[in-house]
Amino acid sequence: MLAMHDKLSVGINKSTGKPLSVVQAVLLLKQCVDKEMSYEGGCKVFTEMTGIEASNFERLRCIGDGDSFNLGDWKYDRGHMTNAKTGEVLELKQTSWRNTTTHTVPASNGSLAYINSYDDGNGTKVQFKYGDSENIAPTSANITVNGDSKTINYNSKFRIDPEVYNFLEK
Repeated sequence: MLAMHDKLSVGINKSTGKPLSVVQAVLLLKQCVDKEMSYEGGCKVFTEMTGIEASNFERLRCIGDGDSFNLGDWKYDRGHMTNAKTGEVLELKQTSWRNTTTHTVPASNGSLAYINSYDDGNGTKVQFKYGDSENIAPTSANITVNGDSKTINYNSKFRIDPEVYNFLEK
């Protein structure tokens, strides 16, 4: 997950000088659109803030995965992102997080976005599984490289960094 978070960016954010991950970019654009209360206005603010072109925002059905827009070379369409130059495809999920016990991670309410699956277009695919209701970290990943598959199980007892999962506390 960390490697994908670092690798999959929409470009260098001119306001920070650091790469802006695709997941962070999706959340930031949606925040800009909501704040501006305008699709075009939100795209304009995002582009001015980051230096990365955002365009063609459409709310297809409802807030969330019903959206469609372009971020640099990436096209977001109802939770699926495709990179026009590299052929990479990923599926993003967005959800609310409710703290239900004293040991959930993170231990506060908020919202998060995460990569559910990834395909590099060249024979490598990753499918994450999220089976632990008390942790936002994946419990396992099925990795396929050129037809050979392997499942990796994660130890859910380790504390995870909520920033990796784009957690926004409410």
